[in-house]
Amino acid sequence: MACKRSGVQFPLAPQQMRKGVCKMKNIVISMKYIISIFFILSFILIAYFVSYPLFDENINEINKKEVIGLKLSAPIEFSGNTNFWWLTRGQNKLEFHNSSDEKIKGIITLIFEPNPCKFEEKVNLKSTYLTSTFTLDAYNQSEIEIPIKIDKKSNTPIFLDFIEKKSCLVANGDPRDFGAKLIYWSFE
Repeated sequence: MACKRSGVQFPLAPQQMRKGVCKMKNIVISMKYIISIFFILSFILIAYFVSYPLFDENINEINKKEVIGLKLSAPIEFSGNTNFWWLTRGQNKLEFHNSSDEKIKGIITLIFEPNPCKFEEKVNLKSTYLTSTFTLDAYNQSEIEIPIKIDKKSNTPIFLDFIEKKSCLVANGDPRDFGAKLIYWSFE
């Protein structure tokens, strides 16, 4: 007598022992299938969860200022220990660069001082996520907040265009037609 499909024969073994050996072989085969299925499912789950980013898009880089850079079409200028940029009439390009390997989403804040001529300026702003017109105060600082999303290792431009018709030329021989003075920017 032999176990079904086993090829093993037990001619002298009692009937109960023969049935027990067959059951044991079936249990071993079943356990092999269960363990194989467990490892396959574990691998699938690990592969699935590894594809998710570690953090939410809104919870990224501890210090965003270190991975976000700004490149302006206007040259940087200095006054004492502070730096600033004079933005002139026409289109000014502010290009924000994300050097991180994560997509970053947040708000860019730009703070302006008035132009030397002390008159109100209207600014047309164009970005990927916003097109709007803002008014900059003639005597006080003005703040503009711009929502932005920058893909990993990429740039996102913002264009500022002063749309007032009045010119702001200074008497010291500087040929620039001043719009406003960008004194600070931040990314939150």
